[in-house]
Amino acid sequence: MNKYGIFYAYWTKNWEVDLSKLIQFVSKADKLGFDILEIHADPVKNLPKSERKELRRKAEEKSIDLTFCTGLTKDKDISSEKESVRKRGIKYLKDTIEMVHEMNSDTLSGLIHGAWNISVNVSKVDKESYLDRSVESMREVIGTAEDLDVLCNVEVVNRFEQFILNTGEEALDYQQRVASPNLNIHLDTYHMNIEEDDIRETIVNVGDKLGHLHIGENNRKLPGQGGHIPWDDVARSLKEIDYDRYIVMESFLIPGGNIANDVKLSRDLREGKDLDEEAKKALDFVKEKFES
Repeated sequence: MNKYGIFYAYWTKNWEVDLSKLIQFVSKADKLGFDILEIHADPVKNLPKSERKELRRKAEEKSIDLTFCTGLTKDKDISSEKESVRKRGIKYLKDTIEMVHEMNSDTLSGLIHGAWNISVNVSKVDKESYLDRSVESMREVIGTAEDLDVLCNVEVVNRFEQFILNTGEEALDYQQRVASPNLNIHLDTYHMNIEEDDIRETIVNVGDKLGHLHIGENNRKLPGQGGHIPWDDVARSLKEIDYDRYIVMESFLIPGGNIANDVKLSRDLREGKDLDEEAKKALDFVKEKFES
């Protein structure tokens, strides 16, 4: 049985939030009927240990699973030409995996194979060299995940955000090269809508290597809010591969903060609607599609 979640950024405009906000989001997720709250790893890593313990306790009290994601920055890029940068990124990912385990979670997903939102001349960059360095670095990282029983999932994103893995096929090759049972693939309907010829075919081809799924409309609104993602095809493909892991809504609606800056959102997509009510409607929509 799939578990359904929501990304905390749906309710906030800045990545960094304090404990009280995180506990509020846990309570919201529970009240609205979600099974999971997904959080960017850094705000939780930045909490004192006592506050991380309190967040974990609150999530367990509400029976909310915590999952984590991150995006490597330029100074922590494990595909970088600079060895010092790669080492910093390897340490960052290992430390993050340890935090995920500490929080009683089993999932770290996102852009963990290269730097997010960097500007490169893709017509001149040697993509294979970046891939080789990333794979070599990931082989160092993944041992920590194996030791702590954490599943890491490399996210396939669109060409405007990263250049190393833009398709499910590329991610499969990457996963096979790292060759660890603790490294799988993270797909996202928003990104697949840009890069893939056929979303259903991509999900089926990734198959049992699909470790995490983000869902949202083509404009980053909630599922069912008027976009053109083929939800029937998504639902059918997940059934074909017997997918039984996490399905997390990742929607960005609020302008004016560093989240909006990073995802290039310049207009308010809330449209005056109540965020909690809309999240509940989206959850009902997804369950109807995926469980019928």
